[in-house]
Amino acid sequence: NADTSAGQLVVEVLDAQGQPIPGYSAKDVVAIKSDSVRHPVRWAGGDALPDLRTFRLRFRLRNANLFSFSVR
Repeated sequence: NADTSAGQLVVEVLDAQGQPIPGYSAKDVVAIKSDSVRHPVRWAGGDALPDLRTFRLRFRLRNANLFSFSVR
């Protein structure tokens, strides 16, 4: 759930050490630029998360509000 109507939101996937995973960095994600309660995140390689036991998500917002998120 995010309001990005005045800006944008990108989501990076990081490894356990905090480094971007290739294919899931800020340059690989399609920026979210709208106001909705459901924003699917899509990277250049698709919308599936990497098959890792441990990972972190980094949300980068510019003139946006993030209210909640879920991982499926």
